[in-house]
Amino acid sequence: MAQAEIDGMRLLASLAYQGYGAAILPASAVVEWTDGTWEAVSLTGTTPRAVGLATPRRGRLSAPARATADVLRAVVAAEVPARPRLHLPASARTDAGARAARG
Repeated sequence: MAQAEIDGMRLLASLAYQGYGAAILPASAVVEWTDGTWEAVSLTGTTPRAVGLATPRRGRLSAPARATADVLRAVVAAEVPARPRLHLPASARTDAGARAARG
C-alpha cells in the first residue's frame, strides 16, 4: 500500500537522491553531481521519451513567440549533447544548425 503520492519530478528526484527510496526518473532529471551514495542505471526494454514544442498549425507565431522558440531550440541543441543519456534526433540537430547559420 502506497504511503504517499508525489506530484512533481523534482520532488521525487530530491527524495531519491536523499536516500528515501528508489525512483524511476527521466534522464533529464538526473543530476550531474553525486555524493557517491547513489547511481543512475539505464532501463532496458523501455521506449524513449520524446519532448517537443507545440505550435499552431495555422497562422504565424508572434515575434516574441518565434524568438522564444528559437532560444529554446538553441539552448536544447547546445545543452543536450553534453548531458548523459539525452539525445537529439538527427532532424533537430540539422534544424538547429540551419537556424544558427541564419543568425
